[in-house]
Amino acid sequence: MILIVDDNKSLLYSLKNVLTGLGYEVCCVKEPARALKMVRDLTGKSSPPEVLITDLRMPEICGTELIRQCRQVCPGLATILMTAYGEEKIKETVAAMERSRYLEKPFTVYRLIALIDELKTLH
Repeated sequence: MILIVDDNKSLLYSLKNVLTGLGYEVCCVKEPARALKMVRDLTGKSSPPEVLITDLRMPEICGTELIRQCRQVCPGLATILMTAYGEEKIKETVAAMERSRYLEKPFTVYRLIALIDELKTLH
């Protein structure tokens, strides 16, 4: 399952429709705290998400902090950090994380799928 976290409801809707149409199992949430709870619950049931896709800037916590907290629960979780703000420091932070990729908005669906498939093969 792919878990997508973004405070932009229309982006969540679009990504879910496209990825589900391509055969991926997708769950979308707007709140980082809810996403963290889902990761905890699913990891406890031995079925954690395969990939976490999160926005960088969200009201509650930033995407890098969400990744850090989710990995405390599920250390091998593959992640994609999306952002419209192409900051070098963020790119370097993501590059230093194991099984993580950086995706700058706007992006194509083909680029997103390539990153998902790449991370799934690293399992």
